[in-house]
Amino acid sequence: MRRFLTALPYLFLGLAVVIAGWMVWSIIAPTWEGIDVDGESADTTSTVAATTTRPADWVESCETVMETLMDEGWAISEEAGDLRQATADAQEGVHSWYRAVDIAEDRLIPRLQRLIDSAEQVLAADPDTVSRIGATAFRDAATPLLAQAQDLVTAVIDPETVEVDEDAWIAWWAEWPQSLQQLTNVLGRSLESTRNCPD
Repeated sequence: MRRFLTALPYLFLGLAVVIAGWMVWSIIAPTWEGIDVDGESADTTSTVAATTTRPADWVESCETVMETLMDEGWAISEEAGDLRQATADAQEGVHSWYRAVDIAEDRLIPRLQRLIDSAEQVLAADPDTVSRIGATAFRDAATPLLAQAQDLVTAVIDPETVEVDEDAWIAWWAEWPQSLQQLTNVLGRSLESTRNCPD
């Protein structure tokens, strides 16, 4: 019993060390996982899912249609903002162009394709006037953005060397903000359009 009492402080000390180590690891582990091999902060945003489970009759509800298209449109705007920051950082030498390529390929392009697919699904269902106008507007706004995002990672940025064609970049950047503004305009009109959905 005396030996046990003598060893008890050491047992508590060992337990305290284990707990402290666990707490430290829980703090630094997320930070460590966010760093890639070349020292840049890794992108921890998950790849956009190709499909989303929706009710089979979702296209029959005008409000659901407009809310779905707006949600996808705003998500694209956020991804486009991240892409703009990534390209600005690459030009300033803060990060490589890999980051811009990753955002375009893994996040922006899938979201644009998803919005176009959603709009096409709505139009194929012979919807009411508000849904048809909204779906057409979102599809027409997303289509050039998709083509330009694909051009960015194939013609502007070399997919193998990740080097940038300066002339192609200047031409691309002259068109991209205008196309993005078209989507912004559609989003701005959509809220009012939703109020016009039939009861």
